[in-house]
Amino acid sequence: ICLKLRKADESTIPTVDDLFKEQQAFGYTQEDLVRMIVPMAKDGKDPVGAMGADAPLAILSDKPQLLYSYFKQMFAQVTNPPIDSIREEMVT
Repeated sequence: ICLKLRKADESTIPTVDDLFKEQQAFGYTQEDLVRMIVPMAKDGKDPVGAMGADAPLAILSDKPQLLYSYFKQMFAQVTNPPIDSIREEMVT
């Protein structure tokens, strides 16, 4: 699939200040930009990340937190071993 990009109007291109304000409003940090957004834009691939969040609870943080950071959902991540470990030894 080949997508053709059209020229953007000068009025639709955000200024650096506008972009920074929007990034702050949606909770992007410098780490998010450097470790996640830039690699995706540069390489066109998903960045390597962690499977869980090891950050302390928002209520215990000295830094300002977004509202949704104060809510946590409890869940269990289940990993199932192969049923036939002999024939599926490449999996185990």
